[in-house]
Parts: sequence; C-alpha cells; structure tokens
Amino acid sequence: MLHNTELAPPSAPLVLVADDDPDIAYLLGAMLSDAGYRVEQQTSLPAVAQRLVHDPLPDLMVLDIKMGADDATVLVRRLRTEGRTMHLPVLFISARVDAMAAAAAVDSIGLAKPFEMRTLLATVAGTISTRRDAQP
Repeated sequence: MLHNTELAPPSAPLVLVADDDPDIAYLLGAMLSDAGYRVEQQTSLPAVAQRLVHDPLPDLMVLDIKMGADDATVLVRRLRTEGRTMHLPVLFISARVDAMAAAAAVDSIGLAKPFEMRTLLATVAGTISTRRDAQP
C-alpha cells in the first residue's frame, strides 16, 4: 500500500485509489495528491476490503472495475449492505463499455477510460462535496 497522505493537510479529503496496475494507481494518486487530496493506493481488492475494516473510511474510493480476476462491483455490492460502508462514495474507472451501467447497478459513479485529468478531478471534487453536504 502506498500513502501520499503526508503531502496534504490532515483536514484534506482522503481518497483511496485501487487499480491492479501499479502504474495507473500511482498516476491517479499523483494527480489527486497534486490537487490537494490525501491519497492511499491499493493494488488488490482483498487489500481494499481489509483496509476498510480496520482503518478510518476514506471520503471517496476510486476503483478500477476489473482488478485481475476480481470484479470490484462484487466488493461494492457487499459494502452497500454493511452499515459502516453503505454510504461510502465510489467512483469506478474502467475501459469496459458497460462501466457506467455497472457503476449505477451498485449505486456508484462511473468514469470511462481514457479520461481527462480535469474530468477526474471535477468528478472527485463534486462527489466529495456532495457527500460532505449530505452529512449532518
């Protein structure tokens, strides 16, 4: 697991990035870190699941839908049934043609690869802002 949390102030939103391609995870993490977010990176869904059980929840998860043999929608479907994680925002990124439909099926947002950096940053900012506005 890679952490870029020391580059941003502790009050900055925390984004958990998960992609089975370490280079993509690194690039996404670098973009988000440069934009002022605290970032943690994972390269496997089991590591993501383990992290969500024991550590404070991130403000947003950015997940590749297909991570090796694993389908991240299965994990998110399970998270939606658990009290601690049921409202955790998830942004799926994928080159799959059905990425938007797969994301919507598990009450999440989808972003098709390839995407513009500004589109990713706007989507992340909007999702985190909406979540924070909805909290009591």
